[in-house]
Amino acid sequence: MGRLFTGIEIHPGAIIGRRVFIDHGMGVVVGETAEIGDDVLIYQGVVLGGTSLEKVKRHPTIGSGVVTGSGAKNNR
Repeated sequence: MGRLFTGIEIHPGAIIGRRVFIDHGMGVVVGETAEIGDDVLIYQGVVLGGTSLEKVKRHPTIGSGVVTGSGAKNNR
């Protein structure tokens, strides 16, 4: 129901720190193995997702004090 009203989808297995703020959350997705630190600002359209059929960490880790928007890339 929450996704229907807010447009935000957060998997219950995600690890989310304190004082995380999702601004204009439509289209925000946080995957199962994603980790988000403290004092993070997430803008509209951010997808912390990945694809794999293996049971490995397939979603990004966002450190503390980070601001992220749609189109952000993981440097690996």
